Parts: sequence; C-alpha cells; structure tokens
Amino acid sequence: MYNINMLDRFREALQRKPDHLGGLWATRCRDQRRIDAQRTPTSRGWQNERFNELCQNGIQCIKEILKAHGEEITTSLIENEALEDLNIVTQLEVLSLAQSESPLLIINALNSIPEEERKDWRDALYRQNKFYEDFLAEVLSQRDKEDFERVVKKVKEGDPLIGHRWKWILDLCRQRGSKFMTEALNIIPPYQISSKKIDQRLKLEKRLLENEETPVERRVTFRGYVQDTGFRGRCQDSAEEWGITTGWVRNEQDGTVTLVVQGEPSRLDLIIEELEKPKSRQAQLVSEKPLEEVKEILEEFEIRFAEGAVDIAGL
Repeated sequence: MYNINMLDRFREALQRKPDHLGGLWATRCRDQRRIDAQRTPTSRGWQNERFNELCQNGIQCIKEILKAHGEEITTSLIENEALEDLNIVTQLEVLSLAQSESPLLIINALNSIPEEERKDWRDALYRQNKFYEDFLAEVLSQRDKEDFERVVKKVKEGDPLIGHRWKWILDLCRQRGSKFMTEALNIIPPYQISSKKIDQRLKLEKRLLENEETPVERRVTFRGYVQDTGFRGRCQDSAEEWGITTGWVRNEQDGTVTLVVQGEPSRLDLIIEELEKPKSRQAQLVSEKPLEEVKEILEEFEIRFAEGAVDIAGL
C-alpha cells in the first residue's frame, strides 16, 4: 500500500506525462474512489466499476475538448480551482457541457459561483441539483443574456411551483436556444412544460391559434393490461402534457379503464394515440359530444374510483 509520499510522487509522475491532463483526471477519480470506500466499505465492487466509468468518460471529454480548443484552454478548465472544489460526478457533468459550449464560458460560469456553494455540495446542493442549475443558468445568462432573462421572467410569471421542470427548461434553453424557449412559454404555461414532445406541442398550439376548434367531451374505454399498472396516473400525465386540464379516469369492475377528457379534438386525438401505443392496450370510443351539450363541465383532472371496486395502492 502506498504511503502519502509515494502517492504524491505517483501523482507528479502522472502529470509529467504528455497526457498529463488525463493523468490528473485519473488521480481525481482515485481520490474519489478512496473517499467512497471509506464511507461505504461494503460496496467496493460497485466503486471499482464506477471508478472505471468515471475515468473513461472524463478522459474522453478531455480529448474532445483538447481536439476542439487546444491544450492551453483545456488546461485552464481542468485545473480551474472552482472545478476542483466539486464532486467528481459534477466535474464530469461540467466537462460534458464544455464539449458543446465554449470552455471559456464554462470557466467564467464556474468562477461566478460563490465558493461557499461549491464547498457545500456534499451536504445538500448536489442532491437537489441546485448547484448544477445555478451553474447552467449562469452559462446561459452569459451566452444569451437578453433572451435568457425573458425566459426567467416568463417562468416567474407562471406557476411558482415549477419544481423539477426548471432544470428541464434550462436544458431546453441550452439545447435549442433561449429564443425557442421564450416562444414556447408564450403559448405553453410553465407548469405544463414537462414533456419532451415540446416541438409537437408547440406546433399544436400554433395550429390551434390559427384554426380554432370547438371543444368536445370524449369518453373512451381502455381494455387490456390497464389496471394496477399506474395507467390512470399516465392518463393524467398525458393530458397535462398536451394541455388538457379537465377530465377524469376510473378503474371499472370489469377490468377496463374509463377515460373522459374535455378539450379540442386535436389534443384529444394525441392523448388517445399516445395511451394506446402499447399492444397490450386497446382504446374504444364510447361517445363524443360538443362541450356545450355536456351536463357536467369539469374544472380539473381527477382520478376517480368505481363504486364497489377494489383499488390497489390507488393505481
């Protein structure tokens, strides 16, 4: 087993190699593995597997950044003090981001995060993704300040309980640009930005703005593998993803599930199509009528329970 002096010499030797950045990364991974082993000594097999994966992925990132931006900029990023303060997994996320963004932008964003926030990741920030959200927001603000501020303003004007969607909105801003996200938020409320089908949803909203449709109520029966599978929750999620906020879904005693949704036919078509995709389910239209002829105009989407039916875990 290496003593401290031998470990220091080993690190220095690694950094003197031509691929010293890869060696530096490997050393950081080893340090993290040692910390993990001290915390949970019974999971060394998993730690070794994780160590190898972290090493390989990090070295691949470094090679790509070197190839695109050269040794000087890459070294400035890898040896940045703010980066070194972070957990090795967070460091890898930052390096991955640097492959698509300018490394100088990443360095500036890292330096803008207060030191106390970088130091405290182990206790709370990393688990809550708060650090990475702050960091990503800083990158986007520097890259496209005016448009990103519009996105933040739109989000703040919407539902205050954005929750996990804020991180997803940040990722979309990074991938597609803040202008795209501003356009989406002008039409789609922030609390409904929860679907990766954002392009389809945006096209749908534009089409409905140009060609108004008469709302209807549609009742559908689903047969097959639909009870005790979380299917009712999926119905509720799908409705929200396509902009439907009124309806209900219920398990029936004969093993089927009844779904009632109210809204524009184009939205309802997409919901039914999505829910029917697995071959283990079949949808049968029971009725459809204009909303003005419906006796009960719903105010929200509910998961209901059939009288006398046995409901397992509320699924």
